[in-house]
Amino acid sequence: MATTTPNYGWPIPQSTDLVKDGATAIASLGTAIDSTVYNLPGAAIVQVKYDELATAVSNTGSTAFKVAGLSVAITPSSTANYIVVDVRGDLSDNNNYVSQAFLYEAVGGGSDTLVGRIYEVFAGSSVSNNRGAVATRQFKIQPTTLDERVYSVYCSPYFTSFTVTWGGGATGDSGSSMMAMEVVP
Repeated sequence: MATTTPNYGWPIPQSTDLVKDGATAIASLGTAIDSTVYNLPGAAIVQVKYDELATAVSNTGSTAFKVAGLSVAITPSSTANYIVVDVRGDLSDNNNYVSQAFLYEAVGGGSDTLVGRIYEVFAGSSVSNNRGAVATRQFKIQPTTLDERVYSVYCSPYFTSFTVTWGGGATGDSGSSMMAMEVVP
């Protein structure tokens, strides 16, 4: 086997090689390919955590509230990796305005801190007057420590006596869920 591939230098069996050496030639080629492909960069998912809201959660008032029963805890294995959080909220209201929803993160048992806004919908939207809508958003987070992170959703109504509902029973087109994945870049 004097010849190799031009790009990776993999050994190529030749037509002049002895048939009795075929298994060895193929083994050498397979080992060379495996070594090259194993070291190629590319994203890989290390772990996935998932939660779905079993029953609807409603709140009436103008004070922000945590959507109870919908949170995901994940502990990164490396600070070089990313945490990708996907939030899906099936929501409705009893008015012509809908609240805002935000993703929060608590690191290592600490206080909740804002990651970002999931949605904000105004008057005349498809969410108003109990018609319902689905809000989805993904967040890419770079952990700075290997401490456990707990992701939660907070909802902030616009007006007093305003009811916002996050749907439960994540089946078909209804329900709310959250997924956190640790991804190797």
